[in-house]
Amino acid sequence: MSAAASRSGPAPGRVPPAAEVARSTVAAAPVLLVRTPVASAPVAVAAVAADGALLLLVAETDPLVPAVRTADCGGLVAVVEAQAVTSAPVADRLLATAWLHGALSETTGAARCTAARLLAASCGQDPDAGGRRVADVAPGEAVLRLEVEEVDCVDATTTGAPVRVGAAAWAAARPDPLAAVAQHLVAHLAVGHPGAVAALTALALRARPALAGRRTALVALDRHGLRLRSVTPGGAVDTRLEFDRPADCPGALRHAVAALVDRAAAGPRDCEG
Repeated sequence: MSAAASRSGPAPGRVPPAAEVARSTVAAAPVLLVRTPVASAPVAVAAVAADGALLLLVAETDPLVPAVRTADCGGLVAVVEAQAVTSAPVADRLLATAWLHGALSETTGAARCTAARLLAASCGQDPDAGGRRVADVAPGEAVLRLEVEEVDCVDATTTGAPVRVGAAAWAAARPDPLAAVAQHLVAHLAVGHPGAVAALTALALRARPALAGRRTALVALDRHGLRLRSVTPGGAVDTRLEFDRPADCPGALRHAVAALVDRAAAGPRDCEG
């Protein structure tokens, strides 16, 4: 097992590709901020199409809609910002940021129906199970489409410098399978399993003795491991604990976390700071 400060990146071999980081950030962000030269607005419902286009559900009254409709046929130049934040009560809650650059247009006709189904699914509402149906994404709402041309992303694995992701890499990537529920799981661990979190904190600080005595909290998780954040006079410092094998679902995550807790109880091992 290894632990490494997130400012210098996680353990070798476990750093996800920048495109995956960007996709995970968009999946985890509670709200996206859309900026254009003539209008800006927060958007809470979004989805990524198979070709990598970002679909946005907005009200007809949103100033983005008339701005898009009056733009030329090439679409309206736009930047969509997504921020992933931790549910932990720490001063620095930001985990990652992605900026998607491209042209914004409106989706209509048959393509709108396909987009609407993707947007409904992103809300966790299954039309076949009595949830929001495709037809419900209609009166008073518009579906906008950002043709993603390039993406810049920053998170702990990029040492603070933005990493550029091309359109093809963005479209081909997939988010971490836990991205959309990670912060619910972080909150669940903090509230429902404080003993386990204390053990994980001790394990992280054992690997980073210079952080002993600093306030430390579990702030993030993904299929490869956990991230804990310590408060220091120089700012937040993250420590990563790696799982022995990827945890691609909540069930596998329970076993992976339990293995780390058992390792903490077993005493010092081969930890790298």
